[in-house]
Amino acid sequence: MKLKKRAIPMLAGVLTAVMLTSTASAHPEDYWGGKYIGHEDAKFTLRISRSAQTDFLSSDIYWSARDWNGISSNVRVNVSFVINGRTTIDDGINVYGDNLGKYLLGYTTPYDSNGKPLDTSIDGLISDWAYASITMNTNSSAFSGASDPKLAAQMTFVHEVGHVLKLTHPFISRGLGGHTIDGKPVAIMNQGLPGDFGGAVSSTITGHDKSCLKAKWGA
Repeated sequence: MKLKKRAIPMLAGVLTAVMLTSTASAHPEDYWGGKYIGHEDAKFTLRISRSAQTDFLSSDIYWSARDWNGISSNVRVNVSFVINGRTTIDDGINVYGDNLGKYLLGYTTPYDSNGKPLDTSIDGLISDWAYASITMNTNSSAFSGASDPKLAAQMTFVHEVGHVLKLTHPFISRGLGGHTIDGKPVAIMNQGLPGDFGGAVSSTITGHDKSCLKAKWGA
């Protein structure tokens, strides 16, 4: 499953700037069901592979994953960098790097107990995951459309970690309170670069993201 953060069709058209709020409450569509097999919580160590460590994708970008900590008592994210070979850490989530071209910023892949990648558009009813992985784009030109490419890469990684925590792209409904741009709340879990969709794509974790995490894993 590739949870794409940016695609050309999504950027087409002109958006009207309106007042935004980041306090929209969570909805069931904002997170996937189920848990990780054998887990009642979401406490992981992210293993940053050598392929994901570049001059552009620096350690500061990966340390930002800990921004998810302190929101839910059942969520804890740690970070470990692979220096020589592969580290052996229980409950680890591997983070890889690859040249994904100019338009895909990164993606998250969940797996079933047989190691089969799951596509949520097809396997959406499969609620329990065995583990997941993150792939970050090592092609820095993919982030060049942002005013601050490094911040965009950091936001991308935090977004992908949000997917590992089983958060989806926010539910869109024009009739929903607090959803103000084509139904989008202000959230780091929206797809795109920081500031896209008239500001709905946040560079930091917002109140909406926090409410989704708590709805999924508890306070």
